[in-house]
Amino acid sequence: MSNDETCIPCESLDKKHIIPASELPSKVADTLPLWTVVVKTTPESSSFSVIRRSFTCKNFQAAMDFIQQAGEVCETESHHADFHLTSYRDVALEFYTHSVGGVTVNDLTVAAKLDKIKPQLSPKWARENGLA
Repeated sequence: MSNDETCIPCESLDKKHIIPASELPSKVADTLPLWTVVVKTTPESSSFSVIRRSFTCKNFQAAMDFIQQAGEVCETESHHADFHLTSYRDVALEFYTHSVGGVTVNDLTVAAKLDKIKPQLSPKWARENGLA
């Protein structure tokens, strides 16, 4: 994914744009090494894939700063992540194209752009995860 790619308008996407579950793990591993593939289940027992990145920031303000910067990218792209902040500094982002119920090229494109934002990581978490 290059930084100059932009999202396809979501209203022009349909289920045929979902990256097949059999291809998604290798595609993510090749292009987005900080992300993983997670399978979610809805209350109706249907399942779908999302891509997820999680990390621990240095403190609450560092987590909020990252979320703010990432939110601006998502808004510019008009393609929005699900942001989760827990334990005051643990950040998780999840992407899937809500309108079609799966991961599309839009999710990979914006995830790559978010990887350009360098959060202030917890030094301990960075060491334990090979990022220090």
